[in-house]
Amino acid sequence: MKLEIITPNIHLHYDNVHYVSLPSIQGECGILPQHVHAAIALQKGVLQYKEGDTTTSYPISDGVAIVKENVVRVLTESIAL
Repeated sequence: MKLEIITPNIHLHYDNVHYVSLPSIQGECGILPQHVHAAIALQKGVLQYKEGDTTTSYPISDGVAIVKENVVRVLTESIAL
């Protein structure tokens, strides 16, 4: 699946993601390929994603994630790279 992380200043794009973990306002939310369409409210926390055997983590601020057609689009005010 694809992962896009969008802030006012940065647009990151990853094409071969196998898992995304998001800090939702209701707790950690895991997204796998073929996930149902969803809009997820995010709180400040850590976004993680897996590409193959590599897991990458980024602290993010609050925002929203949209999951649709095997794309996870994260809209957040800031991300610490």
